[in-house]
Amino acid sequence: MRKATLYYNPEKHEGIENRASATYRYELIADSVGTFANYTNGERVAGLTGRDLDGNWKRFRFDNIVRLSGI
Repeated sequence: MRKATLYYNPEKHEGIENRASATYRYELIADSVGTFANYTNGERVAGLTGRDLDGNWKRFRFDNIVRLSGI
């Protein structure tokens, strides 16, 4: 299994506003990474989605991704 590492600066982390602008590291299964849309905002491609190593789906908006490696 190949892994991709993503550093992300979310507006909220685990339901709490990220007032400190902290960046969090996520490890994803590289083969599961794809894109997602936000049609409400008119965005055909809004960010990346993928499964973490525990099998949970995560979504990351492009404007908050700090760094991505391993894809």
